[in-house]
Amino acid sequence: MPKTNDVLFNPAIQAAVTQAAYQTLISLYPAQKVLFDKAQSGFLNTLRKDLLAQLATSEDKITYTPIMEPGYHQPDPTHPNQSFLSPQKNTVQQNARLFALVNYAMADAAIAAWDSKYYYGFWRPIVAIRQDTRSTRSIPNWLPLGAASDGSGTNFTPAFPSYVSRHATFGGAVFGILRLFYGTDTMQFQLQADEYNGITKDSITNQIRPVRARYYQSFTQAEDENFLGRIYVGVHWRTDQDAGRTMGQQIASYIFTQND
Repeated sequence: MPKTNDVLFNPAIQAAVTQAAYQTLISLYPAQKVLFDKAQSGFLNTLRKDLLAQLATSEDKITYTPIMEPGYHQPDPTHPNQSFLSPQKNTVQQNARLFALVNYAMADAAIAAWDSKYYYGFWRPIVAIRQDTRSTRSIPNWLPLGAASDGSGTNFTPAFPSYVSRHATFGGAVFGILRLFYGTDTMQFQLQADEYNGITKDSITNQIRPVRARYYQSFTQAEDENFLGRIYVGVHWRTDQDAGRTMGQQIASYIFTQND
């Protein structure tokens, strides 16, 4: 019998790949678009039926079932409020295209960010503040608040170069795609991070973090918080964030225009 992860993960991958293939084919053979439209629609409908059948026979207890109303995106069952896609009532094809664009952009963002990190090899704040020999103001025992751990380790500074920020690059890429896809920056939605889900424990205070949701009026507002977060916890310089976000936004623009 199929396991939960396979049941939910594989169809999502197939849908994204289908949309990517569809966009490529209609670009190469525009005269055949009607044929490709029919093939894509038929495949996605079959995929949905297969998913329902697999869910019904899965060994695992699954509470997640896709909503069959056309164009409705089912939120993550563990974060029922974490979805700004649901109110938009995207079609299955629109969701597949959106997910493909976001993943394309994130993949390119990761490649570009890691290339920059090891090209420039710029030190993290914890290294600079402790070891800067050009100043008498170095603080040998300085510690940042650190990137939040999941309760199984200490809050930390990632052990790779600082510039550019991968975090900011991903944010610029994802929110850049969302602005372009929806044609607006204005969007009301809320997000709840795993760090504040009422389950994970802070490794500094040893206390379970409370449930906290963040509410946004625009994609840029969420992008700004993503941008500032790594500065506030002391693991990045602002220049890392500035360059990373700009890079991510440029990647989003390129990916979107090449797959429009």
